[in-house]
Parts: sequence; C-alpha cells; structure tokens
Amino acid sequence: MLRSPETSDILLPVTYKVSPEGHLVVGGCDVVELGRKYGTPLYIMDITTIKNQCRSYVRSFSFPDLKAEIIFASKAFISIAMCQLVKSEGLSIDVSTGGELYIALKSGFPPERIFFHGNNKSKEEIRFGLENKVGFFIVDNFHELEALETLCREYGVRQKIMLRITPGIEASTHKYIQTGKIESKFGFDLHHGFAFEAVKRVIKSESLVLSGLHAHIGSQIFNLSCYEKLISKMVGFIRDIGDKLGIHVGCINIGGGLGIKYVPEDTPPTVEYFSQVIFRAIKDSEKRYGVKLEKLCLEPGRSI
Repeated sequence: MLRSPETSDILLPVTYKVSPEGHLVVGGCDVVELGRKYGTPLYIMDITTIKNQCRSYVRSFSFPDLKAEIIFASKAFISIAMCQLVKSEGLSIDVSTGGELYIALKSGFPPERIFFHGNNKSKEEIRFGLENKVGFFIVDNFHELEALETLCREYGVRQKIMLRITPGIEASTHKYIQTGKIESKFGFDLHHGFAFEAVKRVIKSESLVLSGLHAHIGSQIFNLSCYEKLISKMVGFIRDIGDKLGIHVGCINIGGGLGIKYVPEDTPPTVEYFSQVIFRAIKDSEKRYGVKLEKLCLEPGRSI
C-alpha cells in the first residue's frame, strides 16, 4: 500500500528566512547583499536543500532485493562544487558533452561512476571518455555504436555501455520535453526492431559489454503512470532478449524527469511516493514477464 504524503511541498530552500530588514536570507546569506556583491541575474544554490534531496533519493530507493544507483543528471546544473557535493552524498553523475565530462573529472569525480550521454558525440568526445576510463557510455544510435566499437579496438579496451531505447511512451508533460515518443531523436526504436538489432550487435562485439538498457521519457513529470508503462516495456523487452538471444539483462535505467514545484499550484509527487510507484511497477513487471532485475538506475536532475 502506498503511503502518503504523495505530493511535495518544496518551493523555497529549506534554510530560507526573512531578515528584520525584509530581505530573503538563504543559507545564512542575505540575497540582497549577494546581488550587490556579484551582480544579477544570480543563481543561488542552497547546500542544505541539495543534500536533503540527495539523501531523500538514496533513502527512498533503498530496496531489500534490488540495488539502486542514483545518478545526478548534471545538465540540470553543473559546476565543480556541485559535482563534489553530489559525490559526497554517494551519488554517481551523468554528463552529456565533453565539456560536462571535463568539469566532472576536474572536480575529482571517480570516472567509474560517470555515465556519458549525448546523442551526437564526436569522435574526440568518445576518445576523451575512453582515455579517462569513464564507467559507462549511453549509446543511442548505430553511428555512435560503430564509432565507439572502432575506438575501443584502437585503445584495446572493453567498454561497458547501456543502450538507450525509444519506448514509444508519451509522458504527460510539454511536448518539447517528451523524449520517449516513437518519433524521438533519442534512442533505438523499440517498435521497429532497431533496439533488438542494436542488442544483437553489442553481444557479438569483442569490445563492448552490454550492462543494461536505458530510456528517458521526459522532464517535469507529475503523473507517474508513464513510468509504470515504461518499466513494463523495458522488462518485456528484456524477456524478449532472453527468449531470442539467450542472454539476461539485469539492469534498467529509467532516466529522470520527476517534476518540481515552481508555483504554489504545482503538486509534484514526493521522492518517497515516486520510489514506491517504481518499486511496485518493477515487481509487477517481473512477475508478469518472468524476469528478475538486479539493478535499477535513476537520473534525477532538477528535482535535486
């Protein structure tokens, strides 16, 4: 049974207060004074709020028989200090460009906990990732698959990858940030057989190791039913892979996308409720398809 509260009340940083002068104070810092010192516009991050959100994800996604890895989506906000903060909270990190990868590495982030996204990586970016021994490449097209395999042979390495699939699911969010539709530019299409062909290619490769399947369906999501559909499709695809190719894929990465509260009328789900929905969907899908998952990956960004 799902426990309440189901929606989040977060709107202001948890350390906020109002000074006797009527100024907003965040983390003990008067934002009026910060504006005078650094100029505006100015982005202010509250360390306590960020830590609380990181810990909420780690705590909520601790399951008895399923390992979970929380991966901060750095495109939400990346700086050396932010990388170091999420590292200190035990999170992994994903990057989408060579520049983001450079910042993560510069921060001292362990390369084995870096997931390298991007649907149009250059050969220079792929080389940069291989030379720095990033943990995982998220691959979502045949062009990158070929380039990565060629460069892995050149470097004499076996690289762990996840294949990004396009599940054909429309999340209930703005159409410009729906990333799981059939016509999406991201990923191998599940419905026309491209995802299955990609899996066959990877398992034949001597340079690539299939570590899991990835999918992302959108951002600023409040209605969580789309995740239930996503998990069902991913686990069903894993069953098909096992039946037809005789291999077991034990890890899924369901991306990020949990919405946040921008205005008082917004009612985003809590991280705890989100985790309950996800865990229940996994258990339902495991039973339906006769598949056992060992690991779940999740990529929260703006909700952290």
